[in-house]
Formats: sequence, C-alpha cells, structure tokens
Amino acid sequence: MPVSRDRVLTFLRGNRLYLAVQVLPKAVDPRQWREPEYFVMKQPFSKVPRFIELPQVGKDHYVMFLEDIIKANLDLIFPGYDVQGSYCIKISRDADVPIDELTDSRGIAEQLRKGVKKRKTGAVCRFMYEHDMPRDFLHFLMDTFHIGEKELMPVEGHLNLEDLCRLPNPGDIVPTVSKPQPMRLPGLGDDGSIMDYVVRRDLLIHYPYHTFDHFIHFLYEAARDPLTERIMVTQYRVAPDSAVIGALIAAAQAGK
Repeated sequence: MPVSRDRVLTFLRGNRLYLAVQVLPKAVDPRQWREPEYFVMKQPFSKVPRFIELPQVGKDHYVMFLEDIIKANLDLIFPGYDVQGSYCIKISRDADVPIDELTDSRGIAEQLRKGVKKRKTGAVCRFMYEHDMPRDFLHFLMDTFHIGEKELMPVEGHLNLEDLCRLPNPGDIVPTVSKPQPMRLPGLGDDGSIMDYVVRRDLLIHYPYHTFDHFIHFLYEAARDPLTERIMVTQYRVAPDSAVIGALIAAAQAGK
C-alpha cells in the first residue's frame, strides 16, 4: 500500500515482516525531476513458506528466502516505475497492560479485558530494518510511522532468522533426529477420569517429560462436567493453534 508523511494508508502489525519499497515514476526525459513514492507490502506468511526450493542442479540443492524472490520481481509488481530500493522491516508494539492494583478483582478483570483489546495497536517500541537502508528512506519511514531514534534496530542480513528452524531438507540429505516421546502417567488412560483420580490422590505432572495430553484431557473433562462452575488458569504466551485455548473456548461455550 502507498504511504506518505501526511496520510498513512496501512497499519503495520507487530512481529510481521513487511517490504518497504521506494520507486520513481518512469520518465521519457531522464533529466526530468521525479518525486519518489513509497510503498509498504505485507509479506505472505500463512499460506506461503518462508523458504522456496529451487530446481536441483546436479547434487546441489538451492533454497531462497521468499522476500528475495519478491525483490527480484518488483518491476512486475510496479509497472510504470523504476524501483530504487527495497528493504525488509518489522516492528514490535508495546503490549504491556497497566493494572491499578488498588482496585478490586472485578475492576482488575475489566482493566485486563480492555487492555488486551489494545495490545495489537500499542506504540512502536522496536523498529527492525535492513542496515543498508539509505538514511533518507529510513527517516521517511520514521516520520511517517512516528518512530523514534531509540526504537531503531538495524539488522545485517535477513530478519526473523528463527524461521530457519523450518528450513527445507531437500531429499532428506540431513538425517532427522527422532525426538523422545513424553511419558504417560500410569492409571491415566484416554478414557479414565482425571477428576476422579485427583479426588483420590495428588497429581504432579512434570513438563516436558510427561505428556501434555493429560492436562488437555483434564480441561475438556472440566468443560463437560455439569458440576464445574469456572476454570481459572494463568496463561503466559500461547501457540497460534493452542489446544489449551481451544479447551477454554469449549468451556466458555458450555457456560463455564
């Protein structure tokens, strides 16, 4: 989407990769002054892998970053423009939720409820960008998105290198290491009642050595039990497809 200092037409979500592009309109006369234009593109992440496997050449396998492929084809995305530069950027937003500890429990719950809704739109607390971005381009982005000097974090090379854990293994040339399977506790089968178990004796589950399935089973059992009134759990960071959140949603739908 196009961006300008006076009008921002896109909202940068936290922890997402974007491609900032500077272009010039094509001109018949090269001596003609051309005003640079700026665009910010959201890089695909859910349905397109970060790494693209290229055709094999002999015994050699080649893999490219998705953003490098996009950069190499920007002339197709911006017909009628001369691409002057493109750089990956990423922001982190302030997700702190201030709490007034002097209020009662109901008031704290309401503060949390309102604060969670604002986490995705918090102020920029870190701006990561490719270190070779020209200063005029960087200053334009800082002015446009209201980014301060102390939030800047130049990065040499690619961003989000944690994605390397999903690097393709063409032809299984790198031997895979089988992970040890977590242990299941005796007496806790898939069909047995964990609630009945903990009535008789205490239960200690030690992660990651014990399977997490027992806890998920316990949540779903509590969600279905007509005697369960509420489930109280403290959650600190969850996976995008969290089984715990799925169980808590099921409990809420069942009136817990």
